[in-house]
Amino acid sequence: MVERQSDLGSPSIALGHIEDVFRVTNTVIVEVDLANEEVEYFGPIEAVTGVQESELGDPFTVSERIVHPEDQSKLDDAFESLLAGEQDIVEIDYKTHPDNGPVRWLRIQAHIEGAPDDGLTLIGLSTDITEQKRQEARLEQFAEVVAHDLRNPLTVAENRLELASDACDSEHHEKLGTALDRMNDIIDDVLWLASEGQDIGITDRVLLDVVVEAAWSLTGEEYEGASLVIEETGGGLRSIEADAERLQQLFENLFRNAVEHGGPEVTVRVGREDGYIFVEDDGSGIAEDDRTSVFEPGYSTAYNGTGFGLTIVEQIADGHGWDIRLTEQSSGGAHFEIGSIESDD
Repeated sequence: MVERQSDLGSPSIALGHIEDVFRVTNTVIVEVDLANEEVEYFGPIEAVTGVQESELGDPFTVSERIVHPEDQSKLDDAFESLLAGEQDIVEIDYKTHPDNGPVRWLRIQAHIEGAPDDGLTLIGLSTDITEQKRQEARLEQFAEVVAHDLRNPLTVAENRLELASDACDSEHHEKLGTALDRMNDIIDDVLWLASEGQDIGITDRVLLDVVVEAAWSLTGEEYEGASLVIEETGGGLRSIEADAERLQQLFENLFRNAVEHGGPEVTVRVGREDGYIFVEDDGSGIAEDDRTSVFEPGYSTAYNGTGFGLTIVEQIADGHGWDIRLTEQSSGGAHFEIGSIESDD
């Protein structure tokens, strides 16, 4: 068991002082004495969970009264990881049980305080995020409707372009096809941002070099002159805790950005330094005044860019709890640093 200690001192004393504050919010504090299996709640329990405190029962089976069966396993896995000392803090979004009235969405953040010899206490914050989830659902539905309405005329345009290309040769056909492809890419990116956002799936130990090479095979290898270099200094890339699918998407977008701005013969380097992973290229780089703007939706200086690639990169990084920044490397190319990543030694 990992020893942890809060700067707040005694959890009970700290929670007692802020109990009144949480009674007027949509958050419930849960304090569980792991040795004695005793639990205390602070805040509007029934308003947040839909269950009265007297009906909750044993603290270690309480989730059966609250958590939707579809989300029970991911909550169990998260708390097992926390109790085993594999994570310092867990954050999980889950649905409530339909038998308790309308389904709600809650977000629980939990960590363990104390030391094994003195007794361990689990502290959890459970917040009602139902309205946030409803807004996300409305946004996703809106994006799907808009995308559907755009796909139809795009399909017509693509079919007409094919017929026109068969009927005659024109220098304009290729450029028109490129523009239509770009419109499809933009629709795909907007749908991804609306439906996925910062949501991260199940994380596990991921071999970083395997993910990097898989991402390059889908992006950089499209360009015969482009090359990838994985730096082996500092122990190489090793492994990290991540959602493998989303991590690969992060690298795919960074590599695509490098090729779009650095040219078809660009060299991309991926390596590890103290506290972060870097992805850099030997292209022309990005002006200092634009290095914050590149993460904004719709920003692009490349003709064939959608303007959402680096926005997606930032969303994936944020979803993992990582920081990302853009600087300039010594040769003048772009240099991305992704930090706050847990890895194997």
